[in-house]
Amino acid sequence: MASDFDVVVVGGGAMGSAAAWQISKHSSNRCVVLEAQEFGHKRGSSHGESRIYRQTDVNGHLADMAVRALPTWRELETDSAETLLTVTGSIDLGPTTSAQVRSIIDNARDLDGAQVVRGAEIAAALPAMRLPVPSDAVAVVQRDGGIINADKTITTLRREAIRHGARFESNCRVAGLKRPQSSGGRYVVSTSTGKEFTAQKLVLCPGAWTSEVLALFGVPLHTEIWQMQYGFWDVDQDSLGLHNGRVWRSFYDRLYGFPVHENPGQVKAARHLVTEASTFTSPSQVPYTENIPVLKDTDREVKRLLRGLDKFAPGPPCLYTVAADGKFVLGKVRGTSGSVVVAGAFAGSGFKHVPFVGKLLKDLVCTGHTDFDISPFDPSRPTLATPAAHAKL
Repeated sequence: MASDFDVVVVGGGAMGSAAAWQISKHSSNRCVVLEAQEFGHKRGSSHGESRIYRQTDVNGHLADMAVRALPTWRELETDSAETLLTVTGSIDLGPTTSAQVRSIIDNARDLDGAQVVRGAEIAAALPAMRLPVPSDAVAVVQRDGGIINADKTITTLRREAIRHGARFESNCRVAGLKRPQSSGGRYVVSTSTGKEFTAQKLVLCPGAWTSEVLALFGVPLHTEIWQMQYGFWDVDQDSLGLHNGRVWRSFYDRLYGFPVHENPGQVKAARHLVTEASTFTSPSQVPYTENIPVLKDTDREVKRLLRGLDKFAPGPPCLYTVAADGKFVLGKVRGTSGSVVVAGAFAGSGFKHVPFVGKLLKDLVCTGHTDFDISPFDPSRPTLATPAAHAKL
């Protein structure tokens, strides 16, 4: 016999758990979350203890979205009495000739707590940077950037959602779907466990499996799955701001990183580098093996940028799901009269938005609209239906 709910959420990672928290807290909808794997698995995009929160972005709309996310982070922390976002401040630096850096500067002009710095001011904001600071360097320093504990966030979202009445099922992969026979009818979701769940509305947050789930609705979504590799570097000096500094990003070499946080005496860093060998069309193809050549490349470049780093150790691989046009996928699924909404393809840039995306999904489920413009993320936009070759190194 099927279990009846008002809303079935497919995917129990960050976005699905955030949707369940918001829906169960702010509405009377009975909600169940179906997670295909065990909770806390490391085969997706949300594991580990550190993600960057920053309000600076090349895309002004996403910068505004990050600003709008901060109150929802504080709401979650207040509800749970947990600290999830640790403020460190952020710095984005690069050459004045970089179009991306110029866009960040333009988008930060009216951003509270942001300032543009050069020369010695860059060195003061990022003391570990190798000197001399390049003569063409410019940076945006912002007050509110910080570090999000990803694992703790998902655990907290799940606990808070359950506290408000949501139910979670692990190792419960969607195996089939029956559409309603009439408007206002109920979907029947069958699962790998043999259980069936019915609901009038569905929220789809399956991460790297988004295109496979949308195929059940006849909606084409071409994505690439990038297996990304980060590492941890031993800090051999404690006087360079590496223990209590800012989160940082460099457009000289596509690097980003953290002060000491996740592992004692180590900083985490990565290069936004994807190769043909680490690009896939389905998560089932991903080997989940450490990419040592990429880490060696990152080691060389990060030591060109920063002083005080010693040997490195690999972290577990992380998946980016990237749509054909590189933009988020967020909104109502075509042909469902608004009864199905989706959030996916965040391309490694979504975690800072997690509780706000949960709010947007709740608003779509409960009212059919949002107070933030999500039209750039429309799941029906034509650019999603055609594969695109992203630039790779």
